Amino acid sequence: VRNKKIVFAEDFTCGKLANLFFEKSPSCKSVLSQAFVVPDNQSKIKLLNVSEKIFSRPTIDFGEIAYQMALGALEVSGADFTVATCGDFNSNEVVFAIGSEEGIHVYCEKVYGNVEQRTIMACNFVLFKLLKKIKKENFNIGETV
Repeated sequence: VRNKKIVFAEDFTCGKLANLFFEKSPSCKSVLSQAFVVPDNQSKIKLLNVSEKIFSRPTIDFGEIAYQMALGALEVSGADFTVATCGDFNSNEVVFAIGSEEGIHVYCEKVYGNVEQRTIMACNFVLFKLLKKIKKENFNIGETV
């Protein structure tokens, strides 16, 4: 990726995604615009402009949260690509959103193992889809929002 910037907004992966991104290639440092670790609702609202109303609903819509996190990160950072992760460790479900100005796509995957294994598995899913987006290969698989 040349002359492009990526922003991460992490809840489920708690900063591990940015770390793995750098581990894969130290030159990735020039590509990452910003990384937000937003483990609580107030930080999502304050830093990424996620709607407060979404957290007052009787059921949590992780797809909507991931979408709003990704959109907020894109707007705040001015990056070319955005990635957001959230989900529920109790149900082993990670929801992530990846996109650009062209659109944001939301994905849901099941992850297994202990907390570290689930986090790494989630990061691998996200990085795989991010590379697909950047290469524009089959990115439209998933829900377009």
